[in-house]
Amino acid sequence: MEKKGFQNFLDNKLRNISFIIGNAFTFLAGLFFVLFIDLKVKIESETIIISAWLIFAIIFAVGGGIFFFVGDMVRHKKKQTVILKLVGIVFALAYIVFLQLFKFDVIPNAGLMSSTMATATNIVNASLIMSVIGIAGLSVNLSVYTDEDY
Repeated sequence: MEKKGFQNFLDNKLRNISFIIGNAFTFLAGLFFVLFIDLKVKIESETIIISAWLIFAIIFAVGGGIFFFVGDMVRHKKKQTVILKLVGIVFALAYIVFLQLFKFDVIPNAGLMSSTMATATNIVNASLIMSVIGIAGLSVNLSVYTDEDY
């Protein structure tokens, strides 16, 4: 009986830590990307297209965190929790696809100087790494739940 109590304790801690890491990294990856791309690329390129891309970045990154957060708030309903958390993970995965499209489509065609292109590529890569860590945290959080938690 005591082992089960200790296992519950570990599951709760893992669930809480993975929730915080997953949401924080997913959310911060989007904010980091939007802030630094806006400061570095948008000034030099002066195109409205960059603004549209940044809006999509906010929708994917922040939307993934919000869906996952809401899914955790309705934890007492198994079906809704799983659906909302999976939608959050799908948004986070869409953000990774978005970053790759931005890296290989927008940056080369924006007419940037080579130093700005290198900086923009580094910003995308850093945001990509943060997003992957966030998805790993979100996935661990979703996998820790058992039927007893609902």
